[in-house]
Amino acid sequence: MKYAIVYSSRTGNTRQLAEKAFEVLGEREGGECVYFGEVPAGPLEGATAQRFREAEILYAGFWTDKGNADSGILSLFKELGKTDNMPPEIILFGTAGFGADQAYYDRIIQAAACELPESVKLKASFMCQGKMQQGVLERYRSMLEANPQDGRAKLMVDNYHAALTHPDGTDMAAFQHFLISSVPAAGMGE
Repeated sequence: MKYAIVYSSRTGNTRQLAEKAFEVLGEREGGECVYFGEVPAGPLEGATAQRFREAEILYAGFWTDKGNADSGILSLFKELGKTDNMPPEIILFGTAGFGADQAYYDRIIQAAACELPESVKLKASFMCQGKMQQGVLERYRSMLEANPQDGRAKLMVDNYHAALTHPDGTDMAAFQHFLISSVPAAGMGE
């Protein structure tokens, strides 16, 4: 089975997951990676478009922005939907600064899935916590300085610090297990 792995990563979290997917799927018998890399800028043309056309499944990784996939990966979905370049199945994976809440992760995946072309089947999804940019901590600290009794701001500062180690070894092991269980080894699902 031919597959493509595309990702958008601001802090490196999602890139780590994409690299793990490349490693794990590359060890699977019967698979061929036709594209691995960041979301292409601009319209899909030429060899890049051809690679996406060849893929039977797309692994698409994103970072979370305001409860949805980031604009880079959403733009790719729109671009793929305009053409016959979209693989028929997709597996979404992503990272979010706020972790340990499966209901939150499910809402993010649902929001991202709503952006997919109708012809595409969401086969599976995976989310884990990821570290955030320093500016996020500064914003939370400003909130606390303005209102030291703000319990929500305190919780956000604590979450920021908890997220600094993610994706960690446990997250990566869970992602590896997810990848292996999502695609059978023999022929990778054929």
